Amino acid sequence: MDIKIDDNYLHEASHLRLQAHYGKVYIYKNKRVFRGINDDKIEEILQLMNSGLIEELVNKKLFPKTNIANVQLKEYKLVIEHEKIPLRNMFLQWSFEMLKDSAKTTLLVNEIANKYGYEIRDAHFLNTMFFYGKSIFIDLDSFVVTRSSKWVAYEEFINSYMKLLQLMSLDDKYEYQESIKGMAYYIPNEIYQKVIPLDKQYNLKQRLSIKELKEDIEIINLKNQITTWSNYHDNFESDYDLNSENRVTKIIQQIKQYNPKNIIDLASNAGMFANIILNEISSVKHVVCIDKDHSAINKLFHNIGDKKITPLYNDIVDDYYLVLSDRPKADMVLALALTHHLLLSSSYDIDFIFELIGSFGKKNVLIEFMPLGLYGGDLEKTPPVPSWYTEEWFQTKFCSHFKLLYKEKIEINRILFVGEILSK
Repeated sequence: MDIKIDDNYLHEASHLRLQAHYGKVYIYKNKRVFRGINDDKIEEILQLMNSGLIEELVNKKLFPKTNIANVQLKEYKLVIEHEKIPLRNMFLQWSFEMLKDSAKTTLLVNEIANKYGYEIRDAHFLNTMFFYGKSIFIDLDSFVVTRSSKWVAYEEFINSYMKLLQLMSLDDKYEYQESIKGMAYYIPNEIYQKVIPLDKQYNLKQRLSIKELKEDIEIINLKNQITTWSNYHDNFESDYDLNSENRVTKIIQQIKQYNPKNIIDLASNAGMFANIILNEISSVKHVVCIDKDHSAINKLFHNIGDKKITPLYNDIVDDYYLVLSDRPKADMVLALALTHHLLLSSSYDIDFIFELIGSFGKKNVLIEFMPLGLYGGDLEKTPPVPSWYTEEWFQTKFCSHFKLLYKEKIEINRILFVGEILSK
């Protein structure tokens, strides 16, 4: 007997402005993803499901696991279920290299579809997401029977990926990247033609082969990739020793006490802690790393391998774009070597900072206080801290947002605060 899906727990996930080719997508209790198939498209979708295309894409981890669901959903006679990605994400949260990977995935999926007599009619960045560190195509609605030798979505691919990558490649600064992404849906020709050399510009009248597009993607590289934070933990991960009484050891010991299943690492740099956590703590199944340093996130993306890490390129104090995807939320939030930058360099209010950190968590936080402020290893060159910036002040503010569970000075300029998020 089919299970009836309660409408009260359904969230419509399809783009509200666009018509769905096969049918609309719904998220149920934030755990399951269904697509209700329109009556006039049932035969088409069954042919697609039986063609072998979806099976091959799933086997190659290019598409979420997909099957016919035995559920009653609204008035639909046929319902498809897709595996839910742990954290929905979109291009605004990706680094340059992640966008390149998305472009390559889109081309590969279209090539495989061609073998089965299909093509993808939508070739833009909204149809891929990152399942941990791997780009996958997510839109069943895009697969249509091939009607011509010319790819129907070629022009869209050029505008959505190739031109965007060219412009993004010119500067890796966060502000520049966000400005370019703001034009992603429409890149004015006047800007494109002035910024990109004539011999590098794409002419839509001259179609390139998939092979040529792949080659172009490979040679579009990001400028200015070395930053302070991209190399911040170089040689650190290979040198840490959990048998010694160092900072990393003490942080790992504290995390272990609370058995979190998932963790968010704010201002994660290139993900050193995420890698150590996944290596050392069996309870942790997923780590989300968020940083606004482009090179650091690029570096993390290249080094993820098969680890359950989701890298997000984002400025946590400007969360405008986070609302367009799943807002990351985890059992535990790490804010290591972060608050002194927000307080002393950027002049953010301490209550705002703690509210922000807490908004990413369900249970616990690990936050470092830097009593020497912007100390870089040389006390003589360290700027003086304001008179109000004291451990007592920090702890008082901390306790107004979290229940203090543990505190320890773990280095000359690091005091670890462990807290429980207070229910509101």
